[in-house]
Amino acid sequence: LPSAGGTLLIPGGNSNCVIASSLDFTAKRNVTVRGDGSFGTAGTASNIVYSGSGTRVFDVRDTAGIVFEKLSVVVTNNSFSGIIFDAGTAAASVSFYFKLSEVSIIGNGTNTPTCVNVSNAIESVIDRVSFVSCDIGVRGQQTLGQSTVVKIFSSQFFATKTMPISDCGESWAIIGNTFEQLASSNNAAAISINSARPCKNIAIIGNWFGDANTTGTWIS
Repeated sequence: LPSAGGTLLIPGGNSNCVIASSLDFTAKRNVTVRGDGSFGTAGTASNIVYSGSGTRVFDVRDTAGIVFEKLSVVVTNNSFSGIIFDAGTAAASVSFYFKLSEVSIIGNGTNTPTCVNVSNAIESVIDRVSFVSCDIGVRGQQTLGQSTVVKIFSSQFFATKTMPISDCGESWAIIGNTFEQLASSNNAAAISINSARPCKNIAIIGNWFGDANTTGTWIS
């Protein structure tokens, strides 16, 4: 795709789109990757299967207006421990208007990856996304004040290894999501707030927390 953007269509069907190296979107603008569906059967969903072991699957750092919608992304290599969607740190610029909508993300369940990194992003939207077998579902600020106005709506977090949402930043909205227990311990854990990099002006509204069988704290 040219730097000016465009639309990449991933059709649904019985065949998977298998990739072994990172897809580089850095410095691109106004690109949409669209499928036919993320939650259908094997014959209807648009499946991207990553079999590599690199640092990231989708490199969307230093971008603007990058959208992924109606897709299923599956990591099959147990040695992969990187980031699936990385809109995080970049030397030149931040990413803004990054969006995931109706996307299913399935980690490998072993060296489970970070599924979405928005640690240096502005105005990101995560809407109706299914997170399964991630180490961290959504990772926010790694430097204070560097992850702002992130909206996480109507998404599901299941079989997370460490934390569904970690290091939220400034002016985040976490609304109407489903949080289930951690994968191995069955402990309660949903949203972690780092005391050295505290969240500011955060809204946590109408979420469901459940099925934890032992101990833990949902928001800590």
